[in-house]
Order: sequence, then C-alpha cells, then structure tokens
Amino acid sequence: MKERVIIPHSPIGGGHETYGLVVAAELQRRGVETRWVSPDTELSRLYWGIARTLYIMGGGGERRIGFYDWLRQKDNGNNPLLRLGQHQLRQTLVDFEGAVVASHAHTAVKPPRGQLVLLQGDVHGGKDYASKAADIITVPIDASRAELTGFGIPPEKLAQVGFFVPPEIKNEEIIERRLEQLHSGRVHLGIFFTGALPSPHLKMVRETLLPNLAPLIKSGDIQVTIYTFTDRQVAQSFLKLGKKHGLSVACQNKNILSGNWDLRVIYGETTKDAIENSLKAVGDLNNPISILLTMIGERLGWAAGVALVPLSVVNQTNVGGNTRWGVEKGLFLPPQATIAVPEMVRGHSSSFARQIMTGRKLLNPNGAENTAAIVQDLLNRA
Repeated sequence: MKERVIIPHSPIGGGHETYGLVVAAELQRRGVETRWVSPDTELSRLYWGIARTLYIMGGGGERRIGFYDWLRQKDNGNNPLLRLGQHQLRQTLVDFEGAVVASHAHTAVKPPRGQLVLLQGDVHGGKDYASKAADIITVPIDASRAELTGFGIPPEKLAQVGFFVPPEIKNEEIIERRLEQLHSGRVHLGIFFTGALPSPHLKMVRETLLPNLAPLIKSGDIQVTIYTFTDRQVAQSFLKLGKKHGLSVACQNKNILSGNWDLRVIYGETTKDAIENSLKAVGDLNNPISILLTMIGERLGWAAGVALVPLSVVNQTNVGGNTRWGVEKGLFLPPQATIAVPEMVRGHSSSFARQIMTGRKLLNPNGAENTAAIVQDLLNRA
C-alpha cells in the first residue's frame, strides 16, 4: 500500500502527540497508510530541556527570563533549533507526495508535492508561519475559528471538526453513571494539569482552591485527585500543601485510586503519561470522579462524562476564547472563581453536570473521524 500521510511527532509530546496518534489510527482504519516521524535530535531535546528548566527557574513564568522568552518566541522561523527540526522533516519529505498532518505548529512542514493539515487550530500567534502554510486547519469551536480569522487566516482554510476523543472513553454509560454519582451526593474532584503550567493556575490551586476545599475534604464530603505532568517535584509540592492542612495524602505515578486518602496526586514523567493516567481514571466506572478542573476540559470533559470547570474560569485571570464561548453557551460556570467550586461539591453540581452532558452533544466529538475524511478528500483531489 502506498504511504500517503506523514504525521510528525511533536517534540513536546502531550496532547499534541495524542491528537496525532488518534488521527493516525483513524486513517489506518480507513485503509490510508501513515507514517509517524520525529524531528527529534540531541539538540532539539536539549532545547526543550533548557526551555523547561528556565520555565521552572522563572517561577512558571512569574519572573521573566529573557533567554526563555527567546526560546519560546512564537515566530517559529527565528529559532535556529526549531529550524533544524523543520529542516530534518523537509529532508524526509523530499520525495513524498502525500499529506502531512501536523499536530503541532513547531513540526508543521508542507511537503514540496503535497498538502499540510494543521490539527486543532494549534495557533501560536498571528505571525506563526505554519498557519499560513497550511492547506487546511481543523478547529474545534467557533472561538478558535474567530481567533484564526482574526490573525488573517482565510476562512476557507478552516474546517470545523469537533474534539478528538479517544475511542476507549466514548461511553454513554460513563456519563449516566457520573450523573448518578452526583445525584447520590458522592463527589470526587479531579484537578488535571497538562502542557506548560501557567503559574496563575498553580498559584490558584495552592493558595486558594485547596485551602478552601480542605474542610470539605476532612469532613469526608469529597475526595480530591490531582493529575500533573512533569515530575515528582511538582507533585510533592501539592502533597506538602495537603499535609499542611491536615489531609492524608498519597503520591505515585501508578494507580493509587484505591484507599481512603483525602488527597491523591498522580504524576507522569511526561505530559503524555499524565493524560493517559487521567483518561484511564475518568473512563473507569469504579473511580467516582464527578467534577474535573482542567485546562483542557473541553476535550476531557465532553469525552469522559464528568462535570467540568476549566481552570481559566476558576482562576478568573486567564479566561480564553474557548472559555468565553462556553460561558456564553451556558456550558461552563461564569467566572466566579473558587467561591463557586466548594458550593458545587456540596451537592449542587447535578444540574450543572446535566448541562455539561447535554451540552457536549451540541458539538461533534468525532474530530479524528472528520479530520481523516478531510485528509482523504485532499488526497483524492491531489
């Protein structure tokens, strides 16, 4: 079978890598031959390692470090290490005549004789070369579309495809069971971090949310699990906070969902680990997660059947376009910060959860299937 699609591996992994894998699996199911390639080199790995170290040294962005800003600048063309990875991809694509489906703008290279599809409207700024080079950019919601057109991307390049939902958690039974758990008054609060952690979110959880929830946790009204990317150091900071408030705590990077712990922290060595851990948890009917605070709530919440509150809403300081859209549609809580969350977990979250579960049907959750159809159409027209 002729190889027709290349999916470049994002050097930062995580959600972007997950999107690429889900789309690759769907294309293969349709009989389209795909190849997963990586632009990783020792230099590129060094680059991401330096960026991550500087991010942590800078307090997660609270203290600006000039070199870090340079590393993370949004114009991909200016960074020599990113250029190196893109050059390697171009070498791979010299004789390739299919489509490149890129799950991250950093690895989005258009083949000389083919098309470039950029997944999930992954935009890093108006000057992002990848957005201009792409033939098709898939976007999940109207807010993403508006953001891209605001950057000057022609509307005809944008295809609305919904969210990428791994098939193992597309389960209506989970949704109904989650609602039953909420109605019965059992609440398990999940707090999920992924990607680069914005420092306001960390600050909000450490200084406001967990202290406010501690009395409810100690009274047995709720249990809390924190899923975090990165390493044990970040996880331990949450455990120290829990102990400070008199909570029994557990931490490891494997399944610690059993037992009567007040606060559990599940961490992953990589963002991908954290995502996989959390997906297993929300898809496990024996694990009564009923509310999920998450930076990517739109994807996990609709997919897994949990009531969700995006951290950007809880935090109030970082309400993005997707969240504004959700608030306007009545799917997310209005920005009332941490005051609202303890009230929700006291047993007032059932109607909100019903809104979320109904609201998820407003959008098409089958982003991978629709993206595969778009790619097939591009290949057929080539």
